[in-house]
Amino acid sequence: MFNFGIAYWVNDFLKLRANYGEAFIMPSADQLAANRPTWGGVLRGNPGLDPESSETYEAGFDFYYQPLTLSLTLFHTDFDDKIQSVSLPGGVSSWDNIGSADITGLEGNITVAVGSIFKLPTTLELYGNFVYLPEYEDNDNDDLLYVSEINLSYGLNLPDWQGFAARLNFSYTGKQDVQDWESGWTAPVVRKGGFTVADLTMSKKVVDTDKYGDLTVRGEIMNLFDKEYSYVKGYPMPGRTFQLGLRYDF
Repeated sequence: MFNFGIAYWVNDFLKLRANYGEAFIMPSADQLAANRPTWGGVLRGNPGLDPESSETYEAGFDFYYQPLTLSLTLFHTDFDDKIQSVSLPGGVSSWDNIGSADITGLEGNITVAVGSIFKLPTTLELYGNFVYLPEYEDNDNDDLLYVSEINLSYGLNLPDWQGFAARLNFSYTGKQDVQDWESGWTAPVVRKGGFTVADLTMSKKVVDTDKYGDLTVRGEIMNLFDKEYSYVKGYPMPGRTFQLGLRYDF
């Protein structure tokens, strides 16, 4: 793995940056040696898999001027021996190196300090981030599977107000080309629609002492609006889920 980057502060508010990086990913144990039955077929590893390698070029800027924080990054990644799941005859699913692939995209993050704008006694923030990929193709000019053209995350964040913290997050996963295992083990490639899922997290420090430590109550509602969705077609994710816990720091 190799990384090299430079940055230049234009003034107190604006930073320009550029980066070049090389990386590789070794195949996992499953991808190399799995051999077990699954629903309707067999999952079998490919011991001949090569490591996946990549080169990434980035350029962007960061802007800091209260109450606004903004960053944008343009990037391009060249993959060699990219690993992707494949369906084989006889109900076998496995992995293979698909050769080269290219991904070009724009990534952005923005945070607005709402509490500061309206002189509120809190650090309430509006935030959002996105990844937009106008290009995500293999060497046959086919779109990569399980990759969305756009992904969004946005919401409200209250980092701390008298020991109370909360975060309401909305995540949008865009349309994808996926294998349709519900249609049989030929698994044709189909277009899967996008979806948005909301999560709510809250915590309150109920004990705050120098001598005995701190005790915090934390609650989370995942899939707040009970959305029916799945990352893999035919494998639905859980509906609305509640979690409650305690954290003690000494």
